[in-house]
Amino acid sequence: MSPSSLKGPAVCFTAAEVERIRQHLRAAFGSREFARSPRLVSFLTYVVETALAGKPHQIKESLIAVEVYGRQPDYSPSADPAVRVDARRLRDRLKEYYAGSGAAETVRIDIPKGTYVPVITFLPAGGHPRASANPAPQPPRYLASRVLRGRSGLAAAAVLLTAGAVTGIRYLAPDVERARTGSIAVLPFVNLSGDRDAAGAADAFTEELRHALVRTGGVRVAPGAAVAGYNERAVNVKQIRRDHGVDAVLDGSIRRLGKRLVITTQLTDTRSGLQLWANRSESEEAATAEGRRQFAAGLAWQLRGFFRDPAADRSPQPEVDARTMELYHEAGDLLRIPVEKNGPPETLPETVVAAVRLFREVTARRPEFARGWAGLAEAAAWQYELGGNQPRDLLSEATAAARRAVELEPAMAEGWTLLASILLFREWDLEGAKRAGLRAIELDPRNTRARRWYIDALRIQGKHYEARAEVDKAARLQPFSAEIGLRRAVILFEDGRYREALDAAQAAAELTNQVPLYPIALWIQGLCLEQQSRFSEAEKAFRAALSRQPHDWLNEAALGHLLAATTRKREAEQMLAELRSHRTRNRLTHVAQALIHTALGNQEQALAALETALAEREDAVLSIASDPRFRPIRSAPRFEAIVAAIRRKPGGDLRRPAAGT
Repeated sequence: MSPSSLKGPAVCFTAAEVERIRQHLRAAFGSREFARSPRLVSFLTYVVETALAGKPHQIKESLIAVEVYGRQPDYSPSADPAVRVDARRLRDRLKEYYAGSGAAETVRIDIPKGTYVPVITFLPAGGHPRASANPAPQPPRYLASRVLRGRSGLAAAAVLLTAGAVTGIRYLAPDVERARTGSIAVLPFVNLSGDRDAAGAADAFTEELRHALVRTGGVRVAPGAAVAGYNERAVNVKQIRRDHGVDAVLDGSIRRLGKRLVITTQLTDTRSGLQLWANRSESEEAATAEGRRQFAAGLAWQLRGFFRDPAADRSPQPEVDARTMELYHEAGDLLRIPVEKNGPPETLPETVVAAVRLFREVTARRPEFARGWAGLAEAAAWQYELGGNQPRDLLSEATAAARRAVELEPAMAEGWTLLASILLFREWDLEGAKRAGLRAIELDPRNTRARRWYIDALRIQGKHYEARAEVDKAARLQPFSAEIGLRRAVILFEDGRYREALDAAQAAAELTNQVPLYPIALWIQGLCLEQQSRFSEAEKAFRAALSRQPHDWLNEAALGHLLAATTRKREAEQMLAELRSHRTRNRLTHVAQALIHTALGNQEQALAALETALAEREDAVLSIASDPRFRPIRSAPRFEAIVAAIRRKPGGDLRRPAAGT
């Protein structure tokens, strides 16, 4: 029996198909074949989600190396074949899964040799996949819907939308050059139904679509007020270009059809007057505010193929001689050597010190090489952290190097991501970190690292509603990311929603068995259990985490706090003594000590420890304001002063490099 549909990279999926594929992935990742292979899980998640987002042209070895394995953007496959090796492993693992745990599945995912773009097969219940000797075709310039013929012989056209469109057809001009649109005007959508509700929906959808395009990045959007009157007369797109300097115009209409809305959309080039793209979709969900928001987001993602690649706006990069590039790659290799396999190292790793030295040489040889400065920023910040926030000059050097990198290459998303991390966790510049994080997201909307730092900055400021919204966005981009799941769990915990936080932490734990992510998942589970007075279960979680990562201060502090709260004072004091000894091993544990002192009722010692943590810029102090375990001392003036100092906005221009760079 042949599959009901076989979809290669040129085909989009309906919302129901997308959900079916994601359910299939969740089942596969919980199987024995994938349960202990987090690298393969991340690899498969990336290629499938990128394909579902309608961007198979981004499924390349170099991008997989950067997005999945955290390699530098100048990744060289000849020097580091990690992607190719794991691609072979993934193909073999998929075969094992479909021959074993997944034998009854009605979805099949294959990564044909010669490509990383997945081919997805849908089978009828009880069917069997048909072997295909043809490799996946190369992705087209644009993702046009391709007509497929199912067993019924009827033609079907699929459209990818975030919210569930029930039908949709797209047309694309075949001779349009890619990445030509740098600016766009979204005209008010026309109400074809004549009723007041549809008119309101048309206005609301227009605004949602403008906002979605801005959030997607890669294109400038004309303000709504500037183009408000254009739906009242015949549209001359060339006149709109003269009036507002935009490259394209997006307009459309909304018509009510029972409970559904019929939404038509078209994109027109203002230079030639030719229509570039058109879409017609029917959706019941779009009749609601949330449905319109999701529907607009889906259309914005579809249109990304017409937007200018941010990389095209980058400043011309200087030529770098072979010796400098050799030093750059050597420093990067040193920085990638794991130093925290079993928790923080006892002494400062020589590999990190050597990486800093080599990156300094790179920037001295080629001061205009932006990526050399980015490497120096990362290495110096890493040495500063592993050295117990010492020496302080390293922090200034890291911040200045990151600023210099984004000044030299303003469209380098990874540079802004790095700057956001340094400003947040090292400089405690929360507003600056948010601006840098947002800039990175604008340049690369799938940059979940930047989203994580942006989420953390919001959370530290106590803006949990905004933080939860950003977590939801990040989760839609990477639904199987343990790090995003852990942030959701932390936010829920700090909001006092312990049952939901426990579920989120358990879900994140199922996605990873890595150090340090898995012990963190256990830590959050333990915190939630403790707040629910399930003390024995909480202790079990903390001790399980410590068995995986000994001397992890998070779980040591949590266990000590639990012991003190359950009147096991002697054991808590022993844990406190252990934490004090860590300071001699380049570890900062004053916040951990403050937690135990709080549970023991030693308010003076707890506040003194927090003040020391503030003075030594221990990053754990950033989260004390929303940690319910500090509830007994929150109202103390000294505690409030510490929180105020953390949230104080530093001055300075984010885009101006520091002196001396």
